[in-house]
Amino acid sequence: MMDNLLKKGILYDYLQVKGGAEHVALTLSEHYEDAHLLVSSINPDNFDLSLLATQNIQTLQSFSSITPLRILKTIYSFKQSQSYINQFDQVIYSGIYAPLAISQRAKGNNFYYCHTPPRYLYDLKDDYQQKLGVLGRVFLQRYSSWYQPQYEQSIQRMDRVIANSINVQKRLKRFLNVDSIVINPPVNIDRFGCLGQEGEYYLSLARLEPYKQVDKIIEAFKRMPDKKLVIASGGSDSDRLKQLALSAHNISFTGWYSEAELVQLLGNAIASIYIAKDEDFGLSPVESQAAGKPVIGIAQGGLLETVKHGETGYLIDPELINLNAGKDKPIEENPLIDATIKATEWMTPQRALSLKNECLENSKNYHSRLFFEQMDAVLSKA
Repeated sequence: MMDNLLKKGILYDYLQVKGGAEHVALTLSEHYEDAHLLVSSINPDNFDLSLLATQNIQTLQSFSSITPLRILKTIYSFKQSQSYINQFDQVIYSGIYAPLAISQRAKGNNFYYCHTPPRYLYDLKDDYQQKLGVLGRVFLQRYSSWYQPQYEQSIQRMDRVIANSINVQKRLKRFLNVDSIVINPPVNIDRFGCLGQEGEYYLSLARLEPYKQVDKIIEAFKRMPDKKLVIASGGSDSDRLKQLALSAHNISFTGWYSEAELVQLLGNAIASIYIAKDEDFGLSPVESQAAGKPVIGIAQGGLLETVKHGETGYLIDPELINLNAGKDKPIEENPLIDATIKATEWMTPQRALSLKNECLENSKNYHSRLFFEQMDAVLSKA
């Protein structure tokens, strides 16, 4: 059995946005005193660099706001990792580019904490292709044929693969034929609390990316002008979504938030709305329940594991809305919009309050203490 205080390396792609994967990487580096977090780069607009200096975090490249360039720099930095990766007794890889560093690893144990195999290579491959022009599709096809075998070879070399949910565990088996164990991400549920329903708003915390389907939430609330929606996040789809909501006075955007602001936003909401497509796990829905706030979502992916229909939220039946329906039609005709309206009307402020205790109780299943108990057990057996 290896000493629990051996020097650990935590490798994650880059700190670009304040998402669930970034949260896990930072939480791991905070918890393990002997850990060093290595990332390709940090976006200074979304992360306080002076605060990160206290957490043994090292960057390998300068940050680039141009996504393709940032990805290529990230891949290069991890493939040229021999000078630093072999100083660690144990390495925990996360993300979809950091695992490439294992090709330079000569000794020690290797663990992969998988949030999902790259969705543009596997389950959402067609979705990504359809959103691109001819040149974009050609580039993605060539890039994928070059990158996919490297990713798969890296995962095969891991001593242990950990999936963040049963949903991701199934993807790993389906697409890579890789066995894994499930350890849900850590949620610091103790920092949240139900503060009331001040402002009488519904809250969306999903990152502003197309597959998170925040545009459907916006269209739903444009048809419910008497109900308020607060969108608290950022992402590549931000400008389009703000334009979509321009005429809706009941919809507001906060941008990225601090930890204290998140506690206030969740604590005072009526409920949260999270209708991402086949979500990997979904940290935000668990945080919502930790604040005593039920979740409106879709009965698929990680939400099937974390939200109980009628008890801690309202889960839209994907069979009823047929997510592929209206694919080539204007967004206004998408059936998910009508389903979101129905769910929101069901989730009245009074009903949301009545579900508070069930939400609080259910969130205890995802306490960060449980995450580290399970991670410690895995690392100590190496």
